[in-house]
Amino acid sequence: MKSCDAGRFGIFTIILLSMMVLVTSIALSITQNIYAQSTTNNDSTISTLDDLVNKLVTGVKLENIITVPNEVHVGDTFEVNATVINTLPLNITFNAGNCNSDFSTNLNNIIEELMTPKCMNRVLPTVLEPGDKTTVQERSGTGKQYKAVAEGEANGNAILLYSIEVKPEGSLLTTSLNTQVINPFNVTILP
Repeated sequence: MKSCDAGRFGIFTIILLSMMVLVTSIALSITQNIYAQSTTNNDSTISTLDDLVNKLVTGVKLENIITVPNEVHVGDTFEVNATVINTLPLNITFNAGNCNSDFSTNLNNIIEELMTPKCMNRVLPTVLEPGDKTTVQERSGTGKQYKAVAEGEANGNAILLYSIEVKPEGSLLTTSLNTQVINPFNVTILP
């Protein structure tokens, strides 16, 4: 019985090691492919793999994070919008509709989340090309709005989930790398 367990352990170990080699080779292939795609876009700032990783980490920006309406008083309900800027040498994809947006926010103690009726209006994913920008809004149609409950500064984070499509070298399949950008912001609540 012991030799049977040793045989199973050996087979299990071989399968596990084979899977690790396969996953590692796919990961390296994806990284090399992203590097190759990015260096063919005449982007002189990407000359090493370290430069590419830095570009991927900082290449999508959330700017102009604002409330709608612009001025928020105690008792007001509001939503949050932002501008997404793609400085990557690759397209990014995300949902930007008011019902199924991949943009979300969270705010601290002087804000109350309100539940609103669910929205059924779905939109197709947005593909943002290198250098492009677009405005995204909080997904208010999915049941989230804010209400200012006290005067002061509300601090929070704006979050955008997005994906990058890559095709590993020698592969017929496209792989989607999912990631996010988080940007802190604040809202002044007036009396």
